[in-house]
Amino acid sequence: MTIPLQITFSGFPHSAAVDTDIREKVATLESSPIFIARCHVFVEAQHQASKQGKLSRIRVELSVPDKMLVISYAHQGSGICRMIEEAFDSAAEQLAEYALHRLK
Repeated sequence: MTIPLQITFSGFPHSAAVDTDIREKVATLESSPIFIARCHVFVEAQHQASKQGKLSRIRVELSVPDKMLVISYAHQGSGICRMIEEAFDSAAEQLAEYALHRLK
């Protein structure tokens, strides 16, 4: 089964590499025992930069039965690939916790 996925870039140029990375991370969530109706990933960057670099954010929304799991990971000056990995690690943890409570 393939999870329906939407990726939105805001203030951040579209990147095929980032798109592929996100799709690979979403595919890893398919092994969950919980049905994921939809996944929407936002890749955002603030327009103003500070001395530490531009503030970027990855937001992952997972539609599961009776709930929306929202994971938001923001970091200043961090690489986008690292942010995607951190956000999806957190998403997998939240999904596992939800599954544990849901399947009791």
